[in-house]
Amino acid sequence: MSVIELARPAAPASAPRAWGRWLDTALRVVGLSILVVAWVSVVPANTAVQRSPAQLLGDLKAGKAHAVQYRNARREVRWTDGGLRWYWADISGVGVRGLAPTNGATTDDGSQGDPPGDDYRAWVARSIATSPRHVSYQEIDASQGLSWIGQVPWRGLSLAAGLTSIAAFCLMLGRSNRRFGNRWAWLWFFVLLGNGVGPFLFLLLEPTLVWERGPYRPFPGRTAYSGVTGLVVAVGLKIVLAFATGIALNQLR
Repeated sequence: MSVIELARPAAPASAPRAWGRWLDTALRVVGLSILVVAWVSVVPANTAVQRSPAQLLGDLKAGKAHAVQYRNARREVRWTDGGLRWYWADISGVGVRGLAPTNGATTDDGSQGDPPGDDYRAWVARSIATSPRHVSYQEIDASQGLSWIGQVPWRGLSLAAGLTSIAAFCLMLGRSNRRFGNRWAWLWFFVLLGNGVGPFLFLLLEPTLVWERGPYRPFPGRTAYSGVTGLVVAVGLKIVLAFATGIALNQLR
């Protein structure tokens, strides 16, 4: 008697794997949305219209200023009336003297309310104190590592964008499936591009395009970028983005 062995059919894909794929896609979409909203919120502050320090004080005293940003390296104050329009004023030099809000104190040079020496930060603080309403205040220093996140006007969104960038970086280091580039290639994208572009591209492209529903598969027609190729592509993309961003901001001003 002969024994006939029948091949067993392949087991169907388990449900948890499908749910895991949907969860991965959903989290990527959320991360991408956070980064896009953060970018959009930064644009008005970078297309601000110049005003005088006197106009800054007038808006604060009238309660029109909702948020104030002080850029210490530039001696520059930016503020908004709550809409998408931002304004900025240069408070360095003689433009500020004689305009500081009086608080009853007399400075070393005998003038009332002028900032002592180079204490422009104190001048901004006293100016904000003249507002009858609560003003969201943020100081942006040139030494901040993620300066674009520091320019996001809302702290909750700024924190969410920062956590999204960190999570994308950790995911890049830990994820084994990579379709567009290896770990070194993506590291150059994260480090060189800045402004959240590296995390955005990683969440958009890896391990597949975010809108694809098919199985994981290599990129058609080529292998993943190596570290050297990723470095070259990242440098080229950084130059292109710098030109494109400069042109776009000039058109919006």
